[in-house]
Amino acid sequence: MFRRTTTTILLALGLVALFAGPASAGDAYPPPSVGAQVLGDGAIRVTGTGCDPGAAVTASVTPAGGGAVVATGSGTAGSTGAFEIVTTSVGPGQYQVTATCGELVQVLDVTVPGGTAPTSVAQAGALPRTGSDSSLPLAQVGALLIAAGALVFFVSRRRQSASVS
Repeated sequence: MFRRTTTTILLALGLVALFAGPASAGDAYPPPSVGAQVLGDGAIRVTGTGCDPGAAVTASVTPAGGGAVVATGSGTAGSTGAFEIVTTSVGPGQYQVTATCGELVQVLDVTVPGGTAPTSVAQAGALPRTGSDSSLPLAQVGALLIAAGALVFFVSRRRQSASVS
């Protein structure tokens, strides 16, 4: 009975160690983000990530309370999916910048001051990186469990052999 249980446990641990792996980040990591900087002439530099490489990217600027598009810009995402677009100039005020590439739409609120000094708007949508791409700790734990199971198995066999003699 004990031998069958030990064998079953060892088999289960071996299968878990063989097929289990750590979760890894998907293709869309880091998550898409967008940022903006108001340039001295009232133009808005829109930067971001998350687009497909080579995708067409458009940026449109609308008043914060809604209304018609007052400025636009377009460009192409680079090989990493990052983009940088400079829109046409707008006057002082509150605006909403929308960057679009494919089905991905990213929105950011921007204030254009009355002066000519450039201002930056913090990145929106960026999340901190968590987790690990390393599977070494899991492999070490799996190897330790297999070794412990093998030790239990051999000790139980030795005890059975000693009691039979």
